[in-house]
Amino acid sequence: MNKHFNLQFYILFIIFISCSFFFSSCKKDDPPVISNEKLLDNYSSIEVEVSATPFTIDNILNASYTHAESRYGQWWKIDFFVNNDGSFDVLWMDAQETMHLSRITPGIPPVAEEIELPSVINTSGRSLGIEKLNNDTFILGYSKDNSYGDYQSEAWFTAFDIYGTVKFSTCLFGQDNLEDADTDGQAGSAGSSVVKYNEKTNELCLYMSHTHRFGESSSRHQGGWVGFLDPETGELLLDENDEQIGSTWFVSHNLNQKCIPSINGGFYGLYHGDGYPRALGISKFSSTEGVLYKSDFYDIIYGSFGQPETKAQLGNLIELPDGNIALVYSTEDLRSKRDLKLVILSGTTQSTSNTHTIINETWITNYSDIFVGWGSRVTLFGDNLLVAWNTFTDSHTSYKTNFVLCNMQGEIISDVESLDEVSLYPSQSFKSSPDGKTIYWVSSGNGNTLQIHSLSTSSLY
Repeated sequence: MNKHFNLQFYILFIIFISCSFFFSSCKKDDPPVISNEKLLDNYSSIEVEVSATPFTIDNILNASYTHAESRYGQWWKIDFFVNNDGSFDVLWMDAQETMHLSRITPGIPPVAEEIELPSVINTSGRSLGIEKLNNDTFILGYSKDNSYGDYQSEAWFTAFDIYGTVKFSTCLFGQDNLEDADTDGQAGSAGSSVVKYNEKTNELCLYMSHTHRFGESSSRHQGGWVGFLDPETGELLLDENDEQIGSTWFVSHNLNQKCIPSINGGFYGLYHGDGYPRALGISKFSSTEGVLYKSDFYDIIYGSFGQPETKAQLGNLIELPDGNIALVYSTEDLRSKRDLKLVILSGTTQSTSNTHTIINETWITNYSDIFVGWGSRVTLFGDNLLVAWNTFTDSHTSYKTNFVLCNMQGEIISDVESLDEVSLYPSQSFKSSPDGKTIYWVSSGNGNTLQIHSLSTSSLY
């Protein structure tokens, strides 16, 4: 009987120790357990034939101001939307820099149907961004020469449906002779342009770069521009003093513009300044209050005041379910090569605050030979964050597109995986499927094709 008792005690003791170890290994503070499944096991792509050869990443790299290390924002070469029925609407530029809009339906084979752009749109102008107001209505920004012959001076935004019917067409600025004092013009110059719609609050925000001649200055200066349109009429929103809501000069030498709608109304924007301030920063916009605040999150070390070369680049930003902001940027400051950092910010929901709190910062890369160039992104990916970026061997040669998972605190929780070619265009963001389980991005394919890339969360979701 004593032997039987000792055996029972021994068994119970082993069970107790095993359970204690199990529960202690599952403490709240432990990092989440991630599947051993590789990220790119769930990657796929399709190619669809279109009416011309799309503008390639190599085309971008070999242009004067759009090489891999360029600090300037870039106007859109490819952007897209995911429709509820699984089709894609893709705005793309061909090799001659003419805009096209195609609706792509996946299948065997996938089919691309070109949506004819209204004749009022200057399809050879700078693309100032595209947005959807509903499933079949778009708003497209573009530039035009003015009546004085000033190149790409005017900033136009036209809303239209898939049948070509124009809802409104609004010129924001650029009609004046650019030789005159105090004139705005050249939308998208040395920067990017974003048009975003907040469906929840019915707000339509325009955030772009442009130039202005101050007083009798002999030269034009570049900066940001923030404004809002009535999404029904296309009228520019004004305050009680008939002044534009927003800003006609938002951050001097604003070299890049990124913007997203906020779940609580209004919009978050990023800026890249080389003087006032010489920093990367975040801002909040409202169609009733204009610019609510701006707050620098990184002071650029390289160079001096007003020097355009900053050795830094903005990626994109997203709003997290808890109201925090995740963003990515790259810099050469104090690094061997240009490296990528993921930042989690808090405190930006305070509508009148000029401060924020950095919750966490994580260096994603530590390169010595290759470097991070434009094309960096972060997105929600299941219960985690997916960070992606392009690497380059020199300013004009592409290399790879890379991916890694991080948790919501910004900590790396997977190995880096790579595609053996660069596929992330500058100024394009990831988009999600209606069920949120797949992300997409679009690039040129071989010849007259577009390539739609997809990455599923699968069991990682």
